[in-house]
Amino acid sequence: MTMLSTARRHETDCNPDMVEPQWLSHLRYATLECRVSQYCPPSAAFALLGDGKAVEALARALPNMMARRPKIWPPGTDGRSFDESWLEACRAALDRGDAASLRFLMARQLTPGSAAAFRMLLSGLQPDLDAA
Repeated sequence: MTMLSTARRHETDCNPDMVEPQWLSHLRYATLECRVSQYCPPSAAFALLGDGKAVEALARALPNMMARRPKIWPPGTDGRSFDESWLEACRAALDRGDAASLRFLMARQLTPGSAAAFRMLLSGLQPDLDAA
């Protein structure tokens, strides 16, 4: 088995018992909308936080914060991409207050200088989803 097929298998593995989290579903829909709208720098995305649109803010700013373009799958797709799993791991580390794990995860995928903005957008997700 080649390395490429291993990477593809990882991204397409599906657990039938795995339920798509609400925030991931929102992110997938927001990413679809962002494909037809303009990406924005993290500083401009903060304006959306006050409007209760944290998921949209993250979707619009994420391509500018990551070292490479993130792969977010369409809504309803079984499984998760590597980037969606990475976002889930970042969110879980933030929720449990594990700063060391979050710092490690951010250092591996984000461009230098975007960690603080990413953390702020990620922490803005919870109040946004509680209101939904």
